[in-house]
Amino acid sequence: MDKEARAILSRANLGETIYSSLSEIIWNGWLEISARGDNATNHPRPVLAALCEMAAESEGIRVETHLIEKRFNVSRSYKSWLP
Repeated sequence: MDKEARAILSRANLGETIYSSLSEIIWNGWLEISARGDNATNHPRPVLAALCEMAAESEGIRVETHLIEKRFNVSRSYKSWLP
């Protein structure tokens, strides 16, 4: 699933958004989840979206739910993956 997650993150094109500096943080978060081998890896889109929101919050960047939904092609339900 890492390959699929990498492709999704790439297609999200965060470089064109206020989240341009977060791709590496999001990817590292994904790799931590992947290393644990839990069920989250079976749901890369919403998990990556949740990681984006968490990274934005931790970096002091405004969270724009609509933008995250659009970039990761998910609904608001991605928030269920937030801790």
